[in-house]
Amino acid sequence: MLSEVLDGFELPDYVAPILFLLMWFKILSYLTVFKPTRYLIKMIFEIINDIRTFLIILFTALFAYAQICYVIDKSNYEIAVAGGDEEATATSIESEIRSSYTLSLGELGEFGDFDQLKFVIFVMFSFLVPLVLMNMLIAIMSDSYARVQTNAVAADAKALAEML
Repeated sequence: MLSEVLDGFELPDYVAPILFLLMWFKILSYLTVFKPTRYLIKMIFEIINDIRTFLIILFTALFAYAQICYVIDKSNYEIAVAGGDEEATATSIESEIRSSYTLSLGELGEFGDFDQLKFVIFVMFSFLVPLVLMNMLIAIMSDSYARVQTNAVAADAKALAEML
């Protein structure tokens, strides 16, 4: 009966990955039943809770760099097209966001074709995000670890109580 109703019905391609992600989060919550994993899962959620403000700063820096590079590249593209360059290629904001994200992970990419302004901004961003902000993230995670470690017995009892 149900197969007749659902005959020809297909979910969009993006639904299955989202469902699998939710399923794995549910499996992660089931692992809190076991004492060795309960502590680590509690630590993960505490760290996620502690880095919320940091993530706002990080994503603001990522989007700022992407927007600045997009404006510079768009200006250079318009100058090239006005000069008669047939091989000039336009950039997209999505590619600039991807570029800023990979730069935040330490992948420098090819910066040989940067003009002076873009290179200066690249140097500032490559110092700010991978070095300063990622070290700040490590410090925040270390503080969270120390806080959970000092309250390990209380945190374990609280996690047990939340299961009931």
